[in-house]
Amino acid sequence: MKSRNFVSLLFGLVLALTAPIAAAQITPAPYKPAQINTYTTPGAAVWLKPTNARLVLIEAVGGAGGGGQGVSQGAGQSGGAGGGGGAYFAKWYFAGDLPATLNLTVGVGGAGGTGSTVNNGVAGTRGGDSIVDALVTAYGGGGGGGGVISGVFGGGGGAGSASEGGNGTTVGGTAGAVGGVAGTGNTVPADNVSPIGGGGGGGGNATTGSAMVGGRAIGGGQGGGAGGYYKVSAQAGAAAYQFNSITTTPGGAPGVAGGTVAGIATTMRGAGGSGGGAALFPATPGAGGAGQQPGGGGGGGGSGAGSGNVGAAGGPGGAGMIRIVTVF
Repeated sequence: MKSRNFVSLLFGLVLALTAPIAAAQITPAPYKPAQINTYTTPGAAVWLKPTNARLVLIEAVGGAGGGGQGVSQGAGQSGGAGGGGGAYFAKWYFAGDLPATLNLTVGVGGAGGTGSTVNNGVAGTRGGDSIVDALVTAYGGGGGGGGVISGVFGGGGGAGSASEGGNGTTVGGTAGAVGGVAGTGNTVPADNVSPIGGGGGGGGNATTGSAMVGGRAIGGGQGGGAGGYYKVSAQAGAAAYQFNSITTTPGGAPGVAGGTVAGIATTMRGAGGSGGGAALFPATPGAGGAGQQPGGGGGGGGSGAGSGNVGAAGGPGGAGMIRIVTVF
């Protein structure tokens, strides 16, 4: 009887000791969703590493170049060229390898060219880089060249992972190193199939009369379309297209501001602005469409044909963006 009671006591003791362990083994830890911090305002910001973070994804897009201004008081001259798209960066990090805080800089979109009242238009400016401490730099796209009285005017170059896109002049802006695509003059920009580079801005030829569409990019921002030219009659601006989208908006009709292309909300690349349409005085040429954030190039402004007509301003480039995803 004593031995039976002892066995029962021992069994109860073992059960009491092991029950909490068993319960702990079958009770899952509380689920905590990933934390997503998105920074869209150009300028400085600070990221604080959350407690119990395990993995961190850092994504960034550089600011895009602004579109160039169209020719003023022309008689057969061009609109401005489109700006180049910003580059894209993405990388996973072990949270333990990151400091407690990261200093961020969201790249500004380049300004559209404006200000000239006679002859050649003013070029757009380059987009700013998006930076995450010493870890990440997503470079900005080049500004589109201003419209010209004769010859070729070049779109801004799409940024790469190692440098900014070049500004357009009488030739297309140079491609950003490693993954960028050059802006163009008298040809359509090549599609950028790199997962990191931005699209080139569209340019054109004032002598023959042409305005090129903005370059497409599968990774970074899209390039802006060139502004419309005036040759015998006022021409519409060029379109800006985007990969993986069936929705496109053509450049503005003569005298009407260029539009923008709706981007894909689930991606980290903005659509380029379309070029503004040309107009013969007293009608007013259309401004270039604004590039979409993040990193879409601004469209070129339309040509202002006839005495007293001022070339339209280029559209601003889309600002950059930084997104940090923390997994627990």
